[in-house]
Amino acid sequence: MSANVSRNYLGYVVGKKTGGTASPAIGTQIMIPVTAIRPRDPLNNAYPPAVNKSSFPSLIILGRRTPSIGWSAFLKSSWLTPALLTSLISSFDGNGDCDTWSWLIHDGEAAGTWASRVFDGCRGVMLSLSGSGAGGGIAIDYSAIAGTAQGTTSFTAPTGPDCGYELDVSQVDFGASPTADLVTGWRLNIIRGGSYDMFYNGSLYPGNTSSGMLGGNFQLEQSPRYTTSPGTGIVIRLGPIGTPNVVVTLSTNNDEDVYDVMAGFGSVLRTYTLIDTVTCGNPVLFS
Repeated sequence: MSANVSRNYLGYVVGKKTGGTASPAIGTQIMIPVTAIRPRDPLNNAYPPAVNKSSFPSLIILGRRTPSIGWSAFLKSSWLTPALLTSLISSFDGNGDCDTWSWLIHDGEAAGTWASRVFDGCRGVMLSLSGSGAGGGIAIDYSAIAGTAQGTTSFTAPTGPDCGYELDVSQVDFGASPTADLVTGWRLNIIRGGSYDMFYNGSLYPGNTSSGMLGGNFQLEQSPRYTTSPGTGIVIRLGPIGTPNVVVTLSTNNDEDVYDVMAGFGSVLRTYTLIDTVTCGNPVLFS
């Protein structure tokens, strides 16, 4: 019986850049230790009712598939770079599209139907970063639409697990000249429009994927005794203080400050929209 059980915790995800802007280079491959992987490949079948000498559903129309993939992890300096985050969600080529990646997901099994799957033609549609002042890792959640869930991209097998320390609460601040203080929690949600190119390409998969406009929001929780809060911008530094792995520079516009007074310790929850109203540029920059 034990040999029939899959040890999913032995799985992993590997990404390989297959097209787009200059950095990281096309062909760059990364392995990311993940906490969850969410592959989807719906058949999108239709079951039309029809006059068909039958008292039951009896007809099927095959639909065009709409594959997607998502994964969750904690940030680790072994793979975290500004170029990677930019490429995953906020890159723009000459056509306005995000970089394309192929993702290999492995469930920890040496062989079998679900052991290894490849999603080709992936373009990012959501990337979320978050942290809590109470401690724990800096979380990342990522989602992409894919051209196919039956990809053919080849990968170099990872040499082994990625051991060691991940980024923690002591490796986050809000700028050399702080743009916020007394922060108890934060979340950055970057949303990128994405669509499937449904051409007549002789298959049940899309012809390609396309990227749209980038936007999102930023949420910040502070003590009511704060002295500094963001206005039109905020800086988040991730990694060792003084030598961070990534600096996130956001252009923001405040939408609402909520301060509910009730029994217990108080907090102010602030919500911002990501927008650059000065230069009309990208409101999310990784450096």
